[in-house]
Amino acid sequence: MNESEALLEIRRAARTGLLVFTRHARNRMLERRVKVPDVRHALRHAITVKRSGPDQASHWTTTGPDAVGDELTLGVVLRGGIIVVTVY
Repeated sequence: MNESEALLEIRRAARTGLLVFTRHARNRMLERRVKVPDVRHALRHAITVKRSGPDQASHWTTTGPDAVGDELTLGVVLRGGIIVVTVY
């Protein structure tokens, strides 16, 4: 899958609501005061996506606006939906 295909898949999967959060992602959300609707919005309206580094647990790093328009970056895995690995 290339970056363009990943971006489309992330947006599509976010619209269907197929989101799973790792414990690490939940902890980062608490630390950064990020709510699930913010993550969902950022994924639905993702602007950029690139392959994550080989040392990262995520496969893709994507950026989009949260519910109030602030930039939110997420590390995700696409596997029958979206597994949110980290949030920053």
